[in-house]
Amino acid sequence: MKPVHRILFVDDEPNVQQGLRRMLHSVGREWELVFAGSAHEALMALEQNGPFDILVSDMNMPDMDGVELFLTVKDRFPETIRFALSGPASSDMMLRASCFTHQYLTKPCDPRHLQYLLARSLALRSHFKNNAITSKLNALGSLPSIPAVYQEIMSEMQSSEPSVSKVARIIEKDGALSAKVLQIVNSAYVGLRYEISSLQQAASLMGLERLRALVLMAEVFKVKNLKPFPRRFNLDKLWRHCIKVGLCARIIAEQECDDKKTVERAYTAGLLHDIGLIVLATTLPDELRLVLQRCETEKASLFEVEQAIFNTTHAEVGGYLLELWGLPDPVVEAVAFHAHPAAYPDMTLLSMGEEIPFHPVTAVHVANYFCTDANSASGDREGGEVDTYYLECVKATSKISQWWDACSAQLVSGAT
Repeated sequence: MKPVHRILFVDDEPNVQQGLRRMLHSVGREWELVFAGSAHEALMALEQNGPFDILVSDMNMPDMDGVELFLTVKDRFPETIRFALSGPASSDMMLRASCFTHQYLTKPCDPRHLQYLLARSLALRSHFKNNAITSKLNALGSLPSIPAVYQEIMSEMQSSEPSVSKVARIIEKDGALSAKVLQIVNSAYVGLRYEISSLQQAASLMGLERLRALVLMAEVFKVKNLKPFPRRFNLDKLWRHCIKVGLCARIIAEQECDDKKTVERAYTAGLLHDIGLIVLATTLPDELRLVLQRCETEKASLFEVEQAIFNTTHAEVGGYLLELWGLPDPVVEAVAFHAHPAAYPDMTLLSMGEEIPFHPVTAVHVANYFCTDANSASGDREGGEVDTYYLECVKATSKISQWWDACSAQLVSGAT
């Protein structure tokens, strides 16, 4: 049987390569595993054999480090999923790598965990590839491209010495964007205790990861629609809703894990969880108008009607766009499955007899439930119910009231 997927591993240590071969031996029939001893050898394999489904590379190599390799692959083979699998690395290198890797793993890595993450990443791409709406959106030729200022920030964060001051100056070049970001930063929903007057101050206090997420959100909401938005689609309400969901998702994640990366990804996904609604409002406004009309007349769920008309949901559309933009898989998954988390790939762990670790999708799903009211921006109480089956599976049902107590005070103090 011909392997379905091709994975390229890059590591300059022969013992590591042998270990990877042994631990992934069981998937040899389904996956073609190719090994390279250097970044240059890996690039040669890509040139000769075409793009691989996944590239898994060490970060510390003598001829060309992982940062350079991933940046080259991102430019020349953007469809290849990029995994970092590395030993101890400097904080600067990890920050740079986070800008263009879909997953960052540290050695030693449990073989079952690595195999699971590879399979989950492949399943996510297959999900989008088989989704009917993706071909329709691509055919329109009007999917938004990743904002230029966000790309500039990413470039700076990929530099050998990322500078908070330089990132602030990049944002300050756009006066409207600067004002919008400061407006968000000084919102009660962000949780800072005193007013921030400059982007330099904001970057220092919040950190580059969170500021980057706020910039992306502000840019996403700068839409220029040639047609009127559908009735009952309120961009300002949607904006406020996403800010609140981001806050609550971060609070929930902080309650459940000590991993700062997971907390920041929950926050980013919360801010961007409804980006698919903006895509539909700007690319398929007539169809979205029909969806909202049916929600109103039939008292139906937004997601049910979207599925009936589009054969997908705005959650999946948003996840697909963020996947195209190269955001980390946990953010993409949290956005794509925030309405129905029981459908997301991590649920396969149950069949393997393992517990499901805390994931940003849990935080965003529950945060959306907390923050959606009957007068939502989309004209439908999309967050009116939680996925009880999923919450039972991840053993979170008993934590809902605790999470609500942690979020509610901030929601009340931030109410406008």
